[in-house]
Amino acid sequence: KVEEDIIIILDPDCAFIEKADYHVEEGSPIAAQGYYTFKEKAGHEMDILKHYCRGICTHFDPVAVPVMIHRNDLERLAPLWLKYTEDIRKDREGPNKWPIQR
Repeated sequence: KVEEDIIIILDPDCAFIEKADYHVEEGSPIAAQGYYTFKEKAGHEMDILKHYCRGICTHFDPVAVPVMIHRNDLERLAPLWLKYTEDIRKDREGPNKWPIQR
């Protein structure tokens, strides 16, 4: 079990070139700005969001790693994150057509 209050999520190719001195509280994670946007009402990213959110998502926030999040927030978020990750990877008909090898 993780005992630290703040978890940092990284990709394997991430490196910090400056001290990461941020204050993260439960309910207020911090993440890098994603390279994509959701400003356009049409486009590949919006097609993916609409397909998987099925009308329940009202706000799209493009985030990227690193993500700094309180462990209690991550504990609540992780099951949903895993569900969507698995749904997207298994989907061969949706707009993403995830390239997974068996």
